Amino acid sequence: MLPPIPDDLVREVVIEHARQWPAWLEGASDPEFQAYAVLTMCRALAFLRTGRQQSKHAAAVWGQELMPEWRGLIGWADDCWSGNDCGTTPDQLSEVTAFVQSTSRLAIENHG
Repeated sequence: MLPPIPDDLVREVVIEHARQWPAWLEGASDPEFQAYAVLTMCRALAFLRTGRQQSKHAAAVWGQELMPEWRGLIGWADDCWSGNDCGTTPDQLSEVTAFVQSTSRLAIENHG
């Protein structure tokens, strides 16, 4: 069994993970990967703000409340990840990219 991981170290890792996502997303054409990116960033922000890990769905609900301007995109990602239709619009990647860049900055500026 592993010893407990200090909370400060977990926060550092989550912030670094959030910092890397804009680069990982570049050119990602797979809608499921795009949905994963959106939900991962919601989970990162939720953890950094609340100190609790959340499921992808719970983080999506939390993210829609915190960032109503992204409600549609987060809802799409939650539906897509839940196995529903992942249909995208021609502009989907640019919207996902903008969301990931924005939430990455929030994670870094407010917690890093």
